[in-house]
Amino acid sequence: MSQETTSAEIRGEWQALLAPLAAKPAGLEALEPFRAQLSAALDRSVEITKQQAELASNRQVLTKELQGLMDDGQRLPPCCARRSSSSSVRRRSS
Repeated sequence: MSQETTSAEIRGEWQALLAPLAAKPAGLEALEPFRAQLSAALDRSVEITKQQAELASNRQVLTKELQGLMDDGQRLPPCCARRSSSSSVRRRSS
């Protein structure tokens, strides 16, 4: 069975790597550009994860609203809610 690594696990690994480098220990100055890149990637991944959660929440709200509108439309009298498929086909071909 393949083992998948989640985004949260990867971010945890990045945080563990970044923690000791935060003090900028002597002799590791050459790693600073890489530390900065990893830190920026970590920050951006957290932002994106938050945005994804917000979008998922918004999608649920919009889906519920859309379903309500569709239900309301289905309850309208037949003359208002639907057109027969044959009349729309005739109109398209003219």
